[in-house]
Amino acid sequence: MSGTTVPFYTNRERAALEWTEAVTLVSESHVPDDVYSRVMEQFAESELTNLTLAIVIAILIVSDVGEVAEAKRKPRQDDQH
Repeated sequence: MSGTTVPFYTNRERAALEWTEAVTLVSESHVPDDVYSRVMEQFAESELTNLTLAIVIAILIVSDVGEVAEAKRKPRQDDQH
């Protein structure tokens, strides 16, 4: 059951989850118009901007943590002699 169909989330929370998924997948497609419409029913423009920034920052942090973890597994240049 996805977060958008679980009954104990409010409409606002469902819209935030839907927006998060759409923004996360934006490299594969655009944000669907119906998702944008549902989000705009729940959030003011400034709130949506803040939510989007929070999502992007979270994506960047997770991405950086993954890159740091990957880098730690690789031998250093001077260890390869």
